[in-house]
Formats: sequence, structure tokens, C-alpha cells
Amino acid sequence: MTTAARRIAGWRVREVAAHLSMGFRYSLPKMAWELVKAGGGVNRMADRRARLDAAAMSTAELAGAIRDNARHPWRPPVGGIAAALGHDVVHGLDISVALGLGRRVPGERVRVLLDQVGRPSRCASSARSSTACGCAPTTSTGRTARASR
Repeated sequence: MTTAARRIAGWRVREVAAHLSMGFRYSLPKMAWELVKAGGGVNRMADRRARLDAAAMSTAELAGAIRDNARHPWRPPVGGIAAALGHDVVHGLDISVALGLGRRVPGERVRVLLDQVGRPSRCASSARSSTACGCAPTTSTGRTARASR
């Protein structure tokens, strides 16, 4: 099991929503400070903040943080637009599968992601593994996100 999969094994939909919206809610300096507090561990930082934010925010606030930023031009620190799409697709499935919503990812979005498979990336060439980028797509089945709110 990868570090990312272990990290989110205890996440509920609330933690996934908190994580998914973190890029909208936190400024770059705030993210950098959180990374420092986590000893430079992106996964530790993401897990810590997701758990803290999920506990502090109401369900309406978590849903609003995603809904209100649906068109936000967020990009992850590495990987560009395809990584941002992968992040949203993976975590969107984590939520929709756990809640039994029966959502499907549009084919054109899946094609963009599949076109990236096998291409070398900064993430894949990381000495620490693909989890060094934060969200390795090891959670796409949604099995790790429990539906409890």
C-alpha cells in the first residue's frame, strides 16, 4: 500500500472535500507554512490539514468550498493542468462513489488523463515516488473514503 493510500485510509467524505478544496482556501504562503510544520512531508501536511479542516468546517462550508470554486483555475505545484484534472477526477470519484451518487467521468476528461499514462513526469521521476506530488491516484475507487459525514 502506498503512503498516499495509507494516509487517506481513514478519510471520510469530509476529509476528501477538505483536501479537494485546500488549494482554493489556502494562499501559497499558508501552504508553505503548513508544509514547514509537516517537516516538508506533502502527504503529512495534506493529511493533517484535511483532518483539521474537516473537523472545523460544517458540511455546508465544505460543500460550498468546492461548489463556489468549480471554475477556479487551480493548478497543482507540479504536473500542470493534467495533474489538476487528475486530482479533481480522482477525489471527485472518492466522494461520489462513497456517497453512491453513480457519477461518471466524461470521456473527454478520461482521455486527457489516459493520454498522460506512460509519459515521464517530474512526479514519476521523483526519488521518493509518485506520492511526493501529494495525491497519487491510488484512491480512484473511492473505497478509502467512507460516506459518514
